[in-house]
Amino acid sequence: MSADLEAVLDRNALSADCQTASWQSFADFNGGVRPLVQDVSVSGRYRAFVVGDQRITIVRNGPTLVYSQCRDGLFGYNFDVDEPLLLGSIRGAGELMKPIHLKFSQPVSKVGACLSANGNLGDYYIASLKVRLDNGLWFRLVAPAVALSQQRGSAPVLGARTGNGRSIDEVKFDLIDANNTGQFKRVAVGRVYFL
Repeated sequence: MSADLEAVLDRNALSADCQTASWQSFADFNGGVRPLVQDVSVSGRYRAFVVGDQRITIVRNGPTLVYSQCRDGLFGYNFDVDEPLLLGSIRGAGELMKPIHLKFSQPVSKVGACLSANGNLGDYYIASLKVRLDNGLWFRLVAPAVALSQQRGSAPVLGARTGNGRSIDEVKFDLIDANNTGQFKRVAVGRVYFL
């Protein structure tokens, strides 16, 4: 990849020493914090989550995003039961409108999450993460292809860690249809880990 950036594909390596954005509450622009309501669309252009001193802004310049949880009747793929999720629409999302686009108020040295999809069981997908470094350069990282399943805790981990004093200020989570079936409807991001 680069001396400035490396992929993190292990959950323990990703989560070590990190803070977590779990989508269970979010801050509106009036500073209030409300609990997560299942399957409620992000209505404004921006929505921010506050974790400690970090403000994570969801940039919504494409298809509707939805807050949800992994459980029967809501979203039942690859995540642990009750995992809070942010779901982005894949269809119609262009290069500049990735399904889940996050900006950090303070640059981070490590960021990532588990990713899954909504589609046909058994279809293969590749988790994709684009990161923007503090020098303005974007890099794409991918995880090995996995089959969409209902096996709990099987969502692939994909993260990035910087080197050479670099930091990350923006990320875009997406997925690639490994077999080009066109059957995936949503990308799902679980807890986001950052340092």
